[in-house]
Amino acid sequence: MADEKVEMTKTEQATEMAADQQHSEATTEKVEVSKAEFDKMQAALKEANKEAAARRKRLEELEAAEAKRKEAEMTEAEKAQRRAQELEAKLRAYELAEMQRAAAEKAGLPANLAKRLQGSTAEELEADAKYSPHAWG
Repeated sequence: MADEKVEMTKTEQATEMAADQQHSEATTEKVEVSKAEFDKMQAALKEANKEAAARRKRLEELEAAEAKRKEAEMTEAEKAQRRAQELEAKLRAYELAEMQRAAAEKAGLPANLAKRLQGSTAEELEADAKYSPHAWG
């Protein structure tokens, strides 16, 4: 049985041998291969297919992990950007409050009226403070 010959066409052989599949010519020329050689080629093909499947699975896992890492990284970057924007807004509010306080003090207004002053620059706030009815009286 081990010496039994198995006939295969080059096309069939190419199908069985994944590595040779791309380089084989599709002909109907017959090639004789012993049963032992055929079994050996078949086992090698099965092993190659098994290894390829394992590598495909590992690649999919790595790609999924990379996508998850990028998503997490982007989320962290977005969180950091949002936090920076919030802090910048707070800083602008504190700076405005300080400019209002300084303009009110310069115009002789009580501190509790400082928040009523309108403007976005020190000059605008000082001008508003000068025209406040409380500054006249």
